Amino acid sequence: MDRHLMVSFSVGLGSLVMLVLNLIFYGDSFATLLLGASIPFNFATMIKYYPKDFKIAMKKIFWRE
Repeated sequence: MDRHLMVSFSVGLGSLVMLVLNLIFYGDSFATLLLGASIPFNFATMIKYYPKDFKIAMKKIFWRE
């Protein structure tokens, strides 16, 4: 996989994890709003620029053979 995809993918997953942790520890805040708004943009960028690699990465994470 491409190095740029890995960086973009880790930013997307990191944003998702930080959103969950922010909701658990801080509840509703401005940071939660920013994290929630950035996640769709991160994943939309990955799907647009790396459609094949994104599908392969998602299969490696969520599907076991």
